[in-house]
Amino acid sequence: MNQAAADSGSGKWVSRLRHALSSSAELESVHLRDASLASGARTIEQAKLRDYLTLQGVISMVTLNPSRGSRWLEADIDDGTGRVTLVWIGRRELPGITPGRSVRVTSRLTLAHGRRVMYNPLYTLLAP
Repeated sequence: MNQAAADSGSGKWVSRLRHALSSSAELESVHLRDASLASGARTIEQAKLRDYLTLQGVISMVTLNPSRGSRWLEADIDDGTGRVTLVWIGRRELPGITPGRSVRVTSRLTLAHGRRVMYNPLYTLLAP
């Protein structure tokens, strides 16, 4: 066997070993990142502040923030490379916006109180 074939075989073995030793959380992150890239969306890691962009990921948490003047719904989206908080001002709930749901969102990325935020994003619920 020549050296190139040996290197190719050992590369596959190393890849399989790495996959077997990875935690389920690491594998899920890789899957989310790959799905986001395959869809044509940017990853959160690539996103720059003030860009109008589309992200795709899974909702990890949903929170209703009651306030005296207005209420807003928050949801954190994770694409395997990071998290962004989605904020819908004046909404108490949105059908389908639940933890574990895959979504595609489009809005401008901003920074608020040290967090990356997208306000009132357009969203598409994705099939599970």
